[in-house]
Amino acid sequence: MKECLGITVTLGDGRTLTFQVRVVQVVADLPAKAQLLNQLQFNGTYGCSKCEHPGVRLEIAPVRVYPYGQYQLRTTESVSQQAQEAEEIRTPVLILAIKTLFSNCLK
Repeated sequence: MKECLGITVTLGDGRTLTFQVRVVQVVADLPAKAQLLNQLQFNGTYGCSKCEHPGVRLEIAPVRVYPYGQYQLRTTESVSQQAQEAEEIRTPVLILAIKTLFSNCLK
């Protein structure tokens, strides 16, 4: 489990309090997960949260599928790098839009 840097609050009397959050577990459906992590949804290009496959949009139905195969898996390092790049250029890089409050708390 990674440790967050924390959120610092300054009180009216000048004292400061720092709160640290440790995310142990999150239960969410895929649209909520995408929103929480500021990612593209599962049905978007590069929407797979496990690998970097862009997916294939089917013509017979408005769905995107990710065919079985050997694809580049996402790693903590690659996701962090993509989030940093997306933040700098202000446009999504593969799945990530920008870093979120939880970026440093999640594996």
